[in-house]
Amino acid sequence: AQAWLHRAAAAADLIDPVNECLAMFEYLPWDTIVPGLSSAVQLTTEDLASFLSNAWLNDEMINAGVDYILQRVGPGSRIRILNCLFIQSLRNAHGKQTNYHPPSFSPIERAIHANFVWFPLHISGNHWTLLKIDLLTKTIAYADSLGGTFLKEELALVRWWLKGLGDCAKFEVIKPDFPCPRQHDSSSCDIIVLSILASVLLNFDMWTSETAQAQRTKWFLRL
Repeated sequence: AQAWLHRAAAAADLIDPVNECLAMFEYLPWDTIVPGLSSAVQLTTEDLASFLSNAWLNDEMINAGVDYILQRVGPGSRIRILNCLFIQSLRNAHGKQTNYHPPSFSPIERAIHANFVWFPLHISGNHWTLLKIDLLTKTIAYADSLGGTFLKEELALVRWWLKGLGDCAKFEVIKPDFPCPRQHDSSSCDIIVLSILASVLLNFDMWTSETAQAQRTKWFLRL
């Protein structure tokens, strides 16, 4: 992380955030859980430091970014963002039952009367994308920073889940009604997902290829 920061400091506009990140290393304990996040998020300081690299973000790093956003959206909001592990629990359930009938609904499902539900989706084992479900217009928007389309298997799974919650409408897939930057590297899809959510929900600056390094320092400092 420190080597990455020293390389990033070559850009004049990154000198201040780089120095701020380096200063944090003076008191950031190693190999412990980052405080201030919900109990469902177990972000280690080692994973936090990985924001300052070109490495892909893992599930806990995405969930930590989501938790940061949700804390600022507020509990009274009618917007939900699902834990990125939720989609895997749906895959497991779908393999065992014809209809979605869990023993007990999760907290997010008990509050599914929200207007909008967002899904960070990990696909193909190495790529992060984003799903927005509009429960008012019965539409699903899919954002992929590489320009891909929503996989049929994932779409069927989401529709199966919604039907199990009691919404029998066939949700239409539409183009995103929010900006989705295009990445020109192999490692920015995850930061782009967090950036879209923060830009749409918190009015933060959107990721661009020119601000890719700055966005990583910002997420490190936020968390």
